[in-house]
Amino acid sequence: MSYTKRSALASIAALTAVALVPGSGVLLGSAAGDSPTQTKRLVARSTGEHDTGRTFLGTDKVRSRSSGRVVGFDSFTGRLFPARRSAAVQVAVALEGGIIVFRASLTEPSHRFRGPILRGTGAYSGIEGAVTGRSTEGVRTFYTLHYRL
Repeated sequence: MSYTKRSALASIAALTAVALVPGSGVLLGSAAGDSPTQTKRLVARSTGEHDTGRTFLGTDKVRSRSSGRVVGFDSFTGRLFPARRSAAVQVAVALEGGIIVFRASLTEPSHRFRGPILRGTGAYSGIEGAVTGRSTEGVRTFYTLHYRL
């Protein structure tokens, strides 16, 4: 797998792991009560990455897709599975008021990913939901978080 493809997968994985992106299509549990489903549409641009073979890690600057404003930063770790042409990533997204953590799996041909939101802190404590997204060949990852608090 080329460095460019690993870099694209790393960006995708980072965004996927963050789980701040609503819109995964995964049904939300009833533990969140009757709170309305919220959605955050974000785009992450790589600020640094390190590839250690089958594993990778990095950071991104996260912007709102609607306003273009910087709304936070994320940190991610992931593992490549070359035989399956896929990767598994865990992401922590720091936004105003708290942190959202998610896990995602992605496939190389489609550069798309999805996964559950695992937990949140601060304003996102008790979060439940999912993340979906896609990575571009460059250094950007687009993701959507669908969640309930």
